[in-house]
Amino acid sequence: MKLALEDELRCLALAGQPPRKVREAAFMRAVIRVAESHGWSVYHTHDSRRSVAGFPDLVLLRRELQLAVELKRSAKEKPTAEQLAWLARFRAAGVPAFVWTPEVWIELERILKYGPRLDEGLKAA
Repeated sequence: MKLALEDELRCLALAGQPPRKVREAAFMRAVIRVAESHGWSVYHTHDSRRSVAGFPDLVLLRRELQLAVELKRSAKEKPTAEQLAWLARFRAAGVPAFVWTPEVWIELERILKYGPRLDEGLKAA
């Protein structure tokens, strides 16, 4: 039986193993599934070619909480200057903003389940 990507990433993280290489689209689908399972409404611009450069991959809403999230395939992949600028704008507006990779799976699951800690996501990583 094949594990869903989110289950595989959780198992590898709990075992202290690095995640396998994943496509960003597959990683995004896994994050969206987990977010929706915890009651988040998720927005993603499906065709960003005509959008403002650097806007985060996901904007999530749950009750009074909002998150801005840029996704990367691995911790080695860094956000662009435009992406960092957008994340800074969200933080300046009081919205927690994150760059998530498969390597931080356990942490992102915690945030999606319980919400961010008081000042989490409000400072540049």
